[in-house]
Amino acid sequence: MNPIQKTFENQGCVISVADYFLKTYNKRITMAKQPMFLVKVAEREFYLPTEFCLLDGVPDSVRKGPGMRDALAKTRIDPAEKIRRIQ
Repeated sequence: MNPIQKTFENQGCVISVADYFLKTYNKRITMAKQPMFLVKVAEREFYLPTEFCLLDGVPDSVRKGPGMRDALAKTRIDPAEKIRRIQ
């Protein structure tokens, strides 16, 4: 699946992902055969061209700062705890 092939309905018309980005954001797809990211939000699926996505994360300056270990400990849950919460 690439931005040229993938189409969807937008305002009553069928449009490709590439055409949508050009029309809506004035962003031209430069790599026609690039793969796309599939993003699922609730019951809906969205496809994003990889050339418009950036890697994200915690910068080293924040990661090495005080309090980060405590923050990570509070957000990480071991597998057994995840199962317990789901059940």
